[in-house]
Amino acid sequence: MLHAFLAACAFRSPGVRPPATLTSRSGAGPPTVRMFAADASAAEVSSDAPAQLRPQHELAKAWWPVILTHGLDRSRPHPVQLLGQSLVVWHDGAAWRCFADACAHRFAPLSEGRVEGGCLQCSYHGWSFDGGGGCARVPQAQQPHAAGERARVGAFQTREEAGMLWVWGDAASTVAEAEAALPLPLSPLLRQLCERSPAAGFQRDLPYGYELLGENLLDVSHLPFSHHGVGGLAREAGGSLELRPLPPSPPAPGAARFSAAVLQPARDDPMVDSAAASVNISFFAPQHVRYERRPRPGAAANVELFLCPTAQGRSRVFLFNAFAAGARPAVPASRMARLLLSKAVGAVRRLLVGGPPPRSFGAPGTVADHMLSHLIFDGDGIFLHYQGQRMAERGLSFRDYFTPTSAGALTLPRHFTSPTSADALVLRFRTWLSSARRGSDPAVAAAAGSEAGETGEAGERGGYGRSLERAQLLDRYDSHTRHCAVCSAELDRVRAAAKLCKRLGEACIALAGGVLAAALGGAASPRVAGVVAAGGALALWRLERAQAQLLREAAAFIFVDYVHADRD
Repeated sequence: MLHAFLAACAFRSPGVRPPATLTSRSGAGPPTVRMFAADASAAEVSSDAPAQLRPQHELAKAWWPVILTHGLDRSRPHPVQLLGQSLVVWHDGAAWRCFADACAHRFAPLSEGRVEGGCLQCSYHGWSFDGGGGCARVPQAQQPHAAGERARVGAFQTREEAGMLWVWGDAASTVAEAEAALPLPLSPLLRQLCERSPAAGFQRDLPYGYELLGENLLDVSHLPFSHHGVGGLAREAGGSLELRPLPPSPPAPGAARFSAAVLQPARDDPMVDSAAASVNISFFAPQHVRYERRPRPGAAANVELFLCPTAQGRSRVFLFNAFAAGARPAVPASRMARLLLSKAVGAVRRLLVGGPPPRSFGAPGTVADHMLSHLIFDGDGIFLHYQGQRMAERGLSFRDYFTPTSAGALTLPRHFTSPTSADALVLRFRTWLSSARRGSDPAVAAAAGSEAGETGEAGERGGYGRSLERAQLLDRYDSHTRHCAVCSAELDRVRAAAKLCKRLGEACIALAGGVLAAALGGAASPRVAGVVAAGGALALWRLERAQAQLLREAAAFIFVDYVHADRD
């Protein structure tokens, strides 16, 4: 089934609002397209509105997903990062908790501690903290609770929904009841998917920052080029992509900050071939991008992506392919021939030169589904870190992206222009982020992406100061496998099978050697020895091939190089 392919190329949305009209300007050269209004628009709610209705410009005062909870070991603590803060999540028997990852005693990391008796115990001196962050036990104290309130650790509000643990980014603030109940940007399709398949999500750490991740996820036009060969995507299909901004949603909890419609989805979406199809892309500030598509009347499929700014120049992404039960998206017939031909060519190539078999498109949360998701993020990950690095080295920001006004710096007015509407959502996101950063604490703002001239941690401009090897850019083990119950279990299984093949091969060699020695000593007939030796050699050959195949499969969980020039 090809539903997982939606992660690379699916777009779309309900289409319940009439699209706004793009305004073009006459004159020499190609027409330019009027984009979205700047973030402070007439549609914004006044500052005296209820807190849950006002725009959230302070990045820390929002709910952020930090980790998938399916398969997460409740018997031990887990380190996470959010907005440049080192945190630890753990389960006290009733709910997941989140603390600053530093003991109140001498700041040892609590993520290296133990969960014991409903408390998180620091492994340095045994100090224990309850679910609220209070110190429950100091073994060295002569009087119980001698440390008092001074021994508290920073505790962050948490909630668990759609298979993700969400953390309120500011431990210093008290989350009011209305804000704690603020609905998360979760569609009905996603909620239904998570009820059917609790392991449906995919999580990966990325070697580039929140600012570039947001750009990338909202940039539809890069798909046929960055992800050529994934499903029905092909460079040859890349071309003009027309987006139309949709009227802003009425300000309300859980509403999209901005949305756009793909004007010709049957032409621009490889998974759509119906003139009745619709495709919308929306950004729900500050952490969600949603591709909503309706390939035909009555059919619905979303690609739902969630962003987590872990540190400057680093981010974490969560991916869900959500569709109605019993209605997995199918590849249109017009695209199937190309897909089958690609598979046939791959099969012939593997027959002639070897290589692992292709991973089939699997159900959400399966190994095959995760392998496809890796392919998608590998296609971008090989160069986005270096985009950030080059921008930091040269003191550039998104305002320096090419526009028809100049090839140099771009000062965005209330309405800005671009040579193509394909860049609309990217520039809209960056202007929103620029506004949100200005309203945030400097450390938080830096973790969400630097602007030109800013300096990152340890003297690294924008967090991109150190060049990374390809094995680091495309790492799969530390960025995903070791955190994923599905993939880590499969890796253990594959490694065990490879080890078994090796031992069986050694046994074949020992058996053949013993029989030959017996034949030479006259204890066995030469004919029997010859048959055993031939059988042993054949078995050894097959076992070695199986072992090599298993080792290739194991490597897919650790690192797979991605060279765009080699992807024909």
